Amino acid sequence: MNRLQRLQLTVDLIIEAVDRGATSVEQIHQSIASLPFEALEKTGLLRAPRQRLKDQHDRSVGAVYTAIRRLNKQIGQLVSDQIENLEEGQQASAVLREKLLAVKAEAAAQQPARPRSRPVRDPAPRRAEPAGGRPPRGARGAARGARKPR
Repeated sequence: MNRLQRLQLTVDLIIEAVDRGATSVEQIHQSIASLPFEALEKTGLLRAPRQRLKDQHDRSVGAVYTAIRRLNKQIGQLVSDQIENLEEGQQASAVLREKLLAVKAEAAAQQPARPRSRPVRDPAPRRAEPAGGRPPRGARGAARGARKPR
């Protein structure tokens, strides 16, 4: 499983978790909100005209959580579309890379063979140093410091 597939799986899990979470919170919200309405019903203060208040409240709460779930799905779809675009881009890149390699190989096959380059020779032959002659380069500097007095 590649990175984009793992990312898509993660996005799907998040979408599902938010959806279930919103549903759970909505149910809890409705349960808690129904307590005062039930108390009013028991005392007789919540009759038919006031029952509409409870119904309106329940519809409002339901609409809010429905909007949350709908928005969650839309955002999830947007992210999924972008992941799909990335996957298609990777596939297109791979195809282009293969074609480029094929074109380079074809161009290399059509070029004439180049002659091998020969090693460059030093044009002036080196003189052999006399035995016991000149000291190595680094040693000459030390010898300079020990000049003879004039």
